[in-house]
Amino acid sequence: GANEDRHTGNMGFAVYQHDTSRTLDPQLHSHCVAPNLTYDRVEGRWKALQARDIYDHTKYLTEVYRNILAGKVRALGYEVEDVIDDKGQNLGFEITGVSAALREKYSTRSKQRDEAIARFTKDHGRTPTKREVAVLVRETRDDKLAHLSAAEVRSRQMKRLTPVEKAELFALRDASLKRHFRPEAVPTLKDALKRSCDHVFERTTVATE
Repeated sequence: GANEDRHTGNMGFAVYQHDTSRTLDPQLHSHCVAPNLTYDRVEGRWKALQARDIYDHTKYLTEVYRNILAGKVRALGYEVEDVIDDKGQNLGFEITGVSAALREKYSTRSKQRDEAIARFTKDHGRTPTKREVAVLVRETRDDKLAHLSAAEVRSRQMKRLTPVEKAELFALRDASLKRHFRPEAVPTLKDALKRSCDHVFERTTVATE
């Protein structure tokens, strides 16, 4: 309502794009950071953010994000397919042509989560709630490896591939390039600045001027 609108009208936020998990598996995702501070123009004072609507619409926002991401993947020439679980729930999408075995190899965090859930279930005699799962995920995550460069991360990822898996991925990439080939334009000053910022903040959230 109007009360919520005036509390969120001046809210600024930042989005950080990451392409790996904490275990350095390939995982494209975004972190949205918003300050817990908004200005109420009606009352003329600063207040804490009312984030209830964000949490209430988590599923919807997730689908919006997934659809935008899937559109960008298709624009690169790849095909995508929905992932549906046993209960008929949509779990997102995968790139068509990437084998299930290869996806499993680079799903270290999923394995850690599933193992933590299994231990919890054994110890408590019941499955954990969504909130408890979130706590388990936080407790099992590794420290960030911010000291590694993007080239070093990619080198580690590539070394985990067998010759057959590597051939599979390169064939998939070549097929996508044939479907969508676009010569790269000369970057503008704004483009260059954005790329520089993306590079600096790829593996760190704070940097010196």
